[in-house]
Amino acid sequence: MKKNPLRYLAYALCILLAAVFALNLAPVSCYRISSSGSVPAFAAGYALADINTAGFKELEATGGIGSVTAAAIIKYREKHGPFEKMDDLGSVSGLTPARLTKLKAKFKVGNK
Repeated sequence: MKKNPLRYLAYALCILLAAVFALNLAPVSCYRISSSGSVPAFAAGYALADINTAGFKELEATGGIGSVTAAAIIKYREKHGPFEKMDDLGSVSGLTPARLTKLKAKFKVGNK
């Protein structure tokens, strides 16, 4: 039985078209955050995470907090209790005033 090279070309073309179609279903541009640091339109309706209840993964998933800082925030909470206001985060080692300003846009303290 002879192998038909056009058959394999047709398979490759189908796979390529399926991949292009799948990529067009989820455009990346709608998830891009502007350089001004503003909240994207699709996220504007979501509540801010509570800094006192956020776990390690939730803290780390937030831009601006790495694994070391997330661990430092949790360790500080365990030692000193919950934060009363966002400015109290300034006591956590490794958080500069500039990083603290960025975190204020992503987290809240309790019901405030």
